[in-house]
Amino acid sequence: MKFLDITKLQAAERQIETAAKLYFNDGDSISVHTLSEAGHNILIDLAISKDMTVPRHVSLDQIKPEYKKEFSKMLRVPQNFFKHADKDPEEILSFNPHLNELSLLYAILLFKQFSDSPPFFMKSFIVYYQIHNPKAFLDFNKDSLQFAKELEQVSK
Repeated sequence: MKFLDITKLQAAERQIETAAKLYFNDGDSISVHTLSEAGHNILIDLAISKDMTVPRHVSLDQIKPEYKKEFSKMLRVPQNFFKHADKDPEEILSFNPHLNELSLLYAILLFKQFSDSPPFFMKSFIVYYQIHNPKAFLDFNKDSLQFAKELEQVSK
């Protein structure tokens, strides 16, 4: 088998793109979350190495003070649960698969800071998310609108 030469950015891209593809194909929600968060963490490290200012997920300044700890924990707990078992091997997690939408959104938005042309499933997720959460965005950006028009031409 031939070795694969890959950069950290390429690894993050492939992880997040695969997570988005799984999401759209009703794939395993744990795998979606794990891949999305792994790619997102690589991007955070790359951003830090380039002195980019990037929040971990969302700015907690937008969260009411009494909910900041709970909100931060809600995003952090599943990620740690899915990759570690050293301290809590018998623990059971009640995982909400809808967290994958936030995980993918943050990962893809950060990826877009590194690349002007995210791959197909990442672009598709942004359009999907904008359509289903119109209040979350200031506007339906031109790139998403163009991509949505291109999707209309695709047959199944």
